[in-house]
Amino acid sequence: MSPSDEDPPKKQVLGFRLRHLVIVATLLVVLLAALYYFAIQSDAYQEAEHFALTSSEVAKMTGPISEANLKFWSGFHVASSGSGGDASFVFNLKGEKEESILDVRLIRTANSWIVVEAYLTTKSQKGIPIKQKAGNSNTYFNPCLEPLAQCRRPFV
Repeated sequence: MSPSDEDPPKKQVLGFRLRHLVIVATLLVVLLAALYYFAIQSDAYQEAEHFALTSSEVAKMTGPISEANLKFWSGFHVASSGSGGDASFVFNLKGEKEESILDVRLIRTANSWIVVEAYLTTKSQKGIPIKQKAGNSNTYFNPCLEPLAQCRRPFV
């Protein structure tokens, strides 16, 4: 048996064969694509996008909105259980006057998504409140809506 008959050494990166890294990378891409697809198909996303495209307050600052795109890497959140839940999405908006970023927060009550807060960021200003319910928005997500001293949760 001559040295030329031996199998060539397998290419490895950090102890992993190259094919293993390709498989992991492919699975990661498929997972992220599925996550994006399911996020934009959700009722919460549809309501947030509708708000972004039709809000008169947003249009006053940016001009009529021609495009609203989810900022996937800036994060989004959807959690729902039964008829309740909460969600948040960040959009890149393309308006007639300028481009901006809109952060939309929603709650789900009685199987319906409602925008409770929205903040617009333009090139000149950050965190402009577009829509805000009275009081602190965190109370919408607090399972104990009584004052803290009266809350009977054992971990408080």
